[in-house]
Amino acid sequence: MANIEKLYAAAAPRERLSAEDPIRLTDRRTCRFSALFWSDMHLSDTFPGRCRALRICRQDIENAADPIDVLAFGGDLTDNGKRTERELLAKILNRLPNVEHILPAYGNHDIRFRRFSATVAGFDRLCAALEPGLSPHKLWYGYETRAASLLILGSDRTKFEESFLSEEQFTWLEHRLSAADAAGKPSFVLLHQPLQDTHNLPHAWDTPVPNAGSVGEQSERLRKLLQRHKNVFYVTGHLHRGFNVNTYEEVGSVHCVCLPSTGLVNKDSRYGEPGLTMLLEVYDDCVVFRARDSLHGRFVPEYEKTYGYN
Repeated sequence: MANIEKLYAAAAPRERLSAEDPIRLTDRRTCRFSALFWSDMHLSDTFPGRCRALRICRQDIENAADPIDVLAFGGDLTDNGKRTERELLAKILNRLPNVEHILPAYGNHDIRFRRFSATVAGFDRLCAALEPGLSPHKLWYGYETRAASLLILGSDRTKFEESFLSEEQFTWLEHRLSAADAAGKPSFVLLHQPLQDTHNLPHAWDTPVPNAGSVGEQSERLRKLLQRHKNVFYVTGHLHRGFNVNTYEEVGSVHCVCLPSTGLVNKDSRYGEPGLTMLLEVYDDCVVFRARDSLHGRFVPEYEKTYGYN
């Protein structure tokens, strides 16, 4: 733990973040659900700059003018899935104000160098540290409100870049999406990797390999499952591409949203610095995604997107 304290202290922000443009809901009175997304933090015990970026993003939450229901993640919380990296994240988010719940999600960097049983055990410990009472015993689970369904997906085996969803997870996802359909509420499906041929893939992965940068071989099966349901938002990370023309994409009836990196530099965007986040607001008749530069404490309105739903 002493090492964690040293890492944390070495990454202290040099000055306090301005609160001139704080996190504020468009309409607090009518907003039924809100979530702030962080993704691709790649927290490392050897690169203090990433820790510093997240500590500034924490300040952005501390400055919030409105409370947020959930802080959720798009995966790659850590760079190498190490215990010290998980403990450092838990310290950064300890006693976080203005957020009711914290919902972790793993990406390929969190799992690729570990035995899968050790990965799941570490994920359970992180969940318990960030959200007391949360212990899924797998890398996927759900969170339900009367206004929205959040379905956090995760690989069921160790993979290097792609993900692998078991039959159990596919069945569970189909059931939860059907329940959301029946309830008339939108579903937000979080998985680290995007679908194949979305968000400028495979070019965004700097390779001509068709599956590169995506879910992988199961991409088509997942796409077909998602398209069988209404008001589905597929929220991913992995690409580190900032806010750009490919942030939002329609795949049939599925609304795809690719989150920027919160911990690393972002490519293909004039917002190249880390610290980029996304605020979600759910209303009775629409869903709003609001791009935010949390490193500088301001919204980026040109990359805001509103979706109507029924």
